[in-house]
Amino acid sequence: MNKKPIVLVVMDGVGKTDKDLGNMVMHAYTPTLDEMMRTCPNNTIQAHGTAVGLPSDEDMGNSEVGHNALGCGQIYAQGAKLVNESIESGKLFESATWKALTSRCVANKSTLHFIGLLSDGNVHSNISHLKALIANAKKQGVANVRVHALLDGRDVPATSALQYVDDIEAFMASLNDDTFHACIASGGGRMKVTMDRYQANWPMVKLGWETHVHGVGRQFASARDAVETYRNEENVIDQDLPAFVIAKDGKPVGTIEDGDSVVLFNFRGDRALEISMAFDDADFTAFDRGRVPDVMYAGMLQYDGDLHIPKNFLVAPPAIHNTLSELLALHKPMLLVPYPLGASRGDQIENAKSYQRQGLAHVLMQEDMTPETLTQYLLELLSQRQELARTLEAYPVKDGTDAVLELIEQAQKEKK
Repeated sequence: MNKKPIVLVVMDGVGKTDKDLGNMVMHAYTPTLDEMMRTCPNNTIQAHGTAVGLPSDEDMGNSEVGHNALGCGQIYAQGAKLVNESIESGKLFESATWKALTSRCVANKSTLHFIGLLSDGNVHSNISHLKALIANAKKQGVANVRVHALLDGRDVPATSALQYVDDIEAFMASLNDDTFHACIASGGGRMKVTMDRYQANWPMVKLGWETHVHGVGRQFASARDAVETYRNEENVIDQDLPAFVIAKDGKPVGTIEDGDSVVLFNFRGDRALEISMAFDDADFTAFDRGRVPDVMYAGMLQYDGDLHIPKNFLVAPPAIHNTLSELLALHKPMLLVPYPLGASRGDQIENAKSYQRQGLAHVLMQEDMTPETLTQYLLELLSQRQELARTLEAYPVKDGTDAVLELIEQAQKEKK
C-alpha cells in the first residue's frame, strides 16, 4: 500500500455564502484554493447555533465556541446555553457561591455589584442573565445592587448601547421600592475599559478598576447622558466610548467597598481573566490597585480551570467525556493533542509545555504500525467505549479519505 500524507485543513474564519454584499471570500483572487476545492475532498460545517452548543440557531458563532466544538469532537452546552440552563433549572441560585454572595450583602447591609458586557450578543454575555441575577438578589433580601456596564457595539450593532441601557434601567426601576434599589454605577466601551485579553493592555484593566472600584473618572447624571455626550464629543462607536462614573451631588453612586460582593456576569473567559485576577489575587502586581476592598468575588463561570481563575464561580463547567485525544492518550500508540479544550490563548503555551513534559504533545506513530494493526487498535477502543462507537457511527466520514477507514469498516463486518 502506498503511504501518502493526509493533511486536514480547517479554514477558521472563512465563511461560505451566496450573498454578495461584503463577501470578501467570494471576491478574493484565490486560484490555488479554487483548484484545491475542485480536486480535494472538502465539506462545510455549521459553526453557529445549536450545531456548536449555543442556545438557538439565531446565535452567531465565534472563535471560542468553534474551537471548543472541534477540540472535543462533540456537541455540548457552551457558555450561553450552560448559563441559560442553570438559571432556568434554578441550580445557579441554589449554588453555595450565589448563597454566599447574597448572604454576605444581607448580613453586612452592603452592595452586590455586577460587572459585565451589557448586550444580548451571546458571545461574552447576555442581558437576560443579568436581569435574572438582579431579580433573585432582591428575592434573597439584598437591598442594594449596582451595575458596572461595559458597552458592546461589536457583537451587536455598533451604536446600539442605549437600547440596552434603557432596557436594564427600566427593568431595575420596576424592581426598585422602599426595600431595594438598583442602578448603573459606571461603565465604558469594551475596547477602552476592563475587557483586555492576552495581557496585552493592563492600563485598560487599571482604568476599569479605578472606574468601577474607586469611582474615579468623568461624572455623569446617567448612563444615557454619558453615551450621548461621548458620541457627540468623540464621534466613536459603542465599543470605543470612554469610561464614565454615575454620580449624584458630585459623589459616585456605586464604589466598591469592604463587605460588598462582586459578580462578573460574562461567561466567556478571554476578556474576563485579567479583571478577575485583579480582584482574586492577593499578590497581584500588574498595576497598583490602590485601595483594595475586602469583597467576595465570583465569575459567572471559572474562566481558567488550570489556574483556578476565579476561585469562586456560579456555573460549573460541563463534564465532557470520550474525546478522541483523551482515549488515545490512555494507550499512546498514536496521539495528537493540539490544545486542551477551553484554554485561552494566554494559557496555550504553558499547557503545551505541560503536555510535552508528559510526552503527549506530539503526533506519535510506532514505526512498525501498519494500517492493519492500527485498525485492530481502534477496534479495541471502540469495543471498550460504546459511546465513542455510537458517535463515530453517527458521523460517517465521506469521500474515502484514507484506506484505514475502509479497513475499519471491513474489520467490523468480519467481526460480526
